[in-house]
Amino acid sequence: MEFLSHFVDVCVEYFGKELTEDEIKDNAVIIYQLLGEMLDGGIPYLTETNILKEIIAPPRLLTRMANALRIGSQVSDSLPDSASSNIPWRRSSARYANNEMYIDMIEELDVTIDNNGMMTNIGIYGQVMANCKLSGMPDLSIKFKNPQLLEDCRFHPCVRYLKYASERIVSFVPPDGGFKLMSYKISRNATKSIQHNTILPFYVKPQITYSTDSGRISIMVGLKQENAKAPEQVSVKIPLSNSTLSCDMEVSQGTVSVSLPKKEAIWRLGKIKKDKPSCLSARLAFARPEREDSVGGDSKTTESPTFEVSFQLQGMALSGLEVDSMEVTNVRYKPYKGVRYITRSGFFQIRSF
Repeated sequence: MEFLSHFVDVCVEYFGKELTEDEIKDNAVIIYQLLGEMLDGGIPYLTETNILKEIIAPPRLLTRMANALRIGSQVSDSLPDSASSNIPWRRSSARYANNEMYIDMIEELDVTIDNNGMMTNIGIYGQVMANCKLSGMPDLSIKFKNPQLLEDCRFHPCVRYLKYASERIVSFVPPDGGFKLMSYKISRNATKSIQHNTILPFYVKPQITYSTDSGRISIMVGLKQENAKAPEQVSVKIPLSNSTLSCDMEVSQGTVSVSLPKKEAIWRLGKIKKDKPSCLSARLAFARPEREDSVGGDSKTTESPTFEVSFQLQGMALSGLEVDSMEVTNVRYKPYKGVRYITRSGFFQIRSF
């Protein structure tokens, strides 16, 4: 599964952000060549995108025409220098006018919020994405302020694991370009403190009233404090009853789309306003049941829907994990270094029962 997931990432790097069925068909030759280089006897061998691009040229107009006419091969006749190096993930010829190193700390929050506003089933999963634009062969060391929060860490092959195990320092010679440095899970003790502190800066309050042939849904979304950091790309997925015939919705912010065949509606707010909460009001019409006793059979799904919320918070890590220092050695220049924190929703549910 790890290799398949990485192979999809490589294909996205080669063919674009959206890996569609048409893209796969149009680039079937290159995909076959990539699999041939990445696997050796069915075992993952060469998985670095930067090295693969030196061996197999990314698709361009001329290469696609050559593939269509079956003219030649896009695989290089010679191996890159890094293939015979003890650091196969980095090319030795990397040169940049502006030397920069960027780190993105991305965390996903899985949580279920009950009708009393209490957070349960909390899980925080993170990954450290790096973008290296450094010349030569730099050696990096990253220290965290609170490494005790980390559990189940998985590292890129460039990381010296023994040094991390003994000193909790992420030490490595980075690949050139973008790559995933590590992934992790926040420990249970840390998630328990998050549960008690209720650190989410915003709230989503749904109210549902259903009768036999009609219903109303009201949702209020806002910030808990005026000076709180406002989340972006906020959307709320609203499930509708299977007996819904029509749905009329009004919103004070953003847009709402209703799909009666799918029995769902999606409210896209964008960025939450700081001055006042945003509201949604919906009026539903239900099909009358053929028998009175059938009303009770569908009451659980119609009267107690579960809402799914998605969002993104810039400049904030809910777990409290922070980079304390990032040192670059084995170079003669002074690079620019930047760290960015992003929190986004994972499996985020709000129950109305």
